[in-house]
Amino acid sequence: MVHPPKSLKRLLPSLSVILAMCSIINLSLSVFASDALENSEGAFLMRQPTENPSTDAFMASDPFVCLIPEDGVFLPCHANLIEDFIPFQRQVQSVITNTKCVNDEAAGYPCRGVDLMAYLSLDEFGNAGGSASDIWGWTNPNSGQEIVILTLQDRTSFVDITDPTDPQILAHLMIPNSATTSFWRDVKTYESYAYIVGDISKNFGMQIFDLDRLAGITETVVLTADNHYTSTGSTHNITINEESGLAALVGISTGLERCGGGMHLLDLAVNPLDPAFLGCVSEDGYVHDSQCVIYHGPDERYVSQEICFNFNESKLTIVDVTDRGNPTELSVTEYENSAYTHQGWVGPDHRYLLLDDESDERVNDLNTTTYIWDIQDLHQPDLIESHMATTQASDHNQYIYKGYSFQANYRAGLRILDVVNVFEGELEEVAYFDVFPADDESNYNGAWSVYPYFESGLVAISGIESGLFIVRPTTLKDHRIKIEPSPSISVSVGSSHSFTFSVQTLGLPDTYTLTLDSDGWETDQLKGLSVTGSPTETLDIPINITIPLTASESMSVTMIIESANRPDYTETVSKQLNLLIEPNINVLIEPLNTVFDQSGLAAQSVLVTNQSSQPEKFEISAQSNPWQISPAMIETPLLEVGESFLAKFHIEIGDGIESTHMFTVTSAVDFSVLDKQDLILNLQTAAETRLSVEGTVSPDPKLNAIITLTNTGDYTDSYSISFDPMIISGTVDTGFIPSNETIELRYQMNVIGNGVIESDLIILSNRSGNEVDRIRLEHQFYTAYLPLTRAATR
Repeated sequence: MVHPPKSLKRLLPSLSVILAMCSIINLSLSVFASDALENSEGAFLMRQPTENPSTDAFMASDPFVCLIPEDGVFLPCHANLIEDFIPFQRQVQSVITNTKCVNDEAAGYPCRGVDLMAYLSLDEFGNAGGSASDIWGWTNPNSGQEIVILTLQDRTSFVDITDPTDPQILAHLMIPNSATTSFWRDVKTYESYAYIVGDISKNFGMQIFDLDRLAGITETVVLTADNHYTSTGSTHNITINEESGLAALVGISTGLERCGGGMHLLDLAVNPLDPAFLGCVSEDGYVHDSQCVIYHGPDERYVSQEICFNFNESKLTIVDVTDRGNPTELSVTEYENSAYTHQGWVGPDHRYLLLDDESDERVNDLNTTTYIWDIQDLHQPDLIESHMATTQASDHNQYIYKGYSFQANYRAGLRILDVVNVFEGELEEVAYFDVFPADDESNYNGAWSVYPYFESGLVAISGIESGLFIVRPTTLKDHRIKIEPSPSISVSVGSSHSFTFSVQTLGLPDTYTLTLDSDGWETDQLKGLSVTGSPTETLDIPINITIPLTASESMSVTMIIESANRPDYTETVSKQLNLLIEPNINVLIEPLNTVFDQSGLAAQSVLVTNQSSQPEKFEISAQSNPWQISPAMIETPLLEVGESFLAKFHIEIGDGIESTHMFTVTSAVDFSVLDKQDLILNLQTAAETRLSVEGTVSPDPKLNAIITLTNTGDYTDSYSISFDPMIISGTVDTGFIPSNETIELRYQMNVIGNGVIESDLIILSNRSGNEVDRIRLEHQFYTAYLPLTRAATR
């Protein structure tokens, strides 16, 4: 074991934090004692604990080891717990192939839904006394050959798993001659190159290896690196954005440019064999692991920018590195129960992130915990939930692919979690393969990492004490989607409303046929619409729907999506629409003038104005007594706030001069009565009458009376004209006369007595029974030869 000098002791984290630090390997004290030395160049101070350590030294039982830079500037050391060391678990067989998972077991390894295709022990790699660490993969784009890249204590090995039941170790790349062996190794790829680093190894630097050199190899060979990058020395990790060619070496403790333990940026795109140094990201200090992406998530401020998500021991740090010379820190977020923020991975749509804390299980006595982050606002990532597994194993690395998180959880091995409901804060374990059968405790043995990105569906697992496992999940779905409707809403009947269904591809890219079932509601699209989706983007399918007036209080709209590439796969999701009855619904009704025509009808207009706080429809009902009115009800169109509608009714006028009409307005939402108006129609009856006479008395004592009568009332009427029965017998009935029309009547008058006629002609309205006019006739006759001397007057 190695201890820092007294001058640096006060700068180290507390033991509880040290116990929480990352990438732990189970090594005996003797391993560290044998490597302990004091370098003559002073590059590292590595001190072996004494039997009786002084109070200035750390106790021999303190489970950590640090490298101390030669300039004495303290950097966060990579702590390594060794207290759980157990002997390597070895199989009787060093090679196992093609073993199915039956009854939750395959060749002695606990499993569920995952078959063991092949196992190669450390002996097979010539690394019997060492251990395995990181693992990655590469597929030859020309041949389709699938290659596993496994880092071991003294070498990196390349294994062809194209035939997963007969894996072939093609080559070993030994560590640089300048480096000591490293228990903490990391590897990533860009195009056809592998980039390999090592921690707690002073002059390791970065090896660059051309993977195309593996083509055609039939027997295991030992190869050398194509280049050795030496501006860094001891480096904990490397991350590569394969879309941009940006590499970031992190957790550097020695070398020419350590970047404060932060990100040492390299450009691989221009010359992947000889990358150029771009600059540092050191504002937030030590970076343990990172993922960098060209951002295409929902935070529109950073679309198409290059964003790195850094896992910095106790926090999540998000950095914009688009301007390589001037990176911008967007947020630094700590979280409850953090012990050692180790690694994480961003969902393909850049809306969420899963984070693993390597030591929270031990420090906080938790089961395996995965932290779910909403990263839709890069300035304010939100920890929305924590998923707690059924085991106590510490989690180490995870990668998201096809809607699943493939986790390497040390003693619990490979754990596969479904992320379909990640935004509800839910993860579900659907499969596993445990490479450490002894137990699932929170110690640092078992699975270091996994690689799930082979097109064949194979997953590679690195077992720290055991070696390489090639497995095949059997229950996962390659083609999967998730449909998320926008939040359920409240809408008014009679209105049109737009909302969206969000369609997310969780598996491989696919084409979908969309169908909408809207419970009879009318929509303006989605009649067999076909769309294509990919895991990197979310499709927002807009829906425009008109809410019928007959809608109930709650209805649903269902989206049905069928996969084109997997015909048996269909997803269905329903969206609830709650109908809202707006409490502020009001209307103003105004009966307007009545217009009469000559056909026995009248036109009555009613003006309705929406005085609600929202667009609304109304129903106007009409009743009449004793006349007839039609139609009985008129429905308005949807009226905007303040908008008016003119409703026209027809009245069939019957007997009498008066009729009462009642107009009622109700809401089309809940049919409550909003307004009532009564209208009393009174017909005015009137007439203008003129009378003239002509003729002589002799030889016949009669005169002709000419009556001209004009209906000056509102409506068609008939009139009765009564006379002195001695002059004209009976009552004259005019018959129906339309309003404003005139008739002429002729009658013979009897001349009686002394030749004098004196009488009143009384005109009565038959509609009202009222007298509407009266004419006074005074006329005197003399002899036949005398002229008419006096005219009739009113």
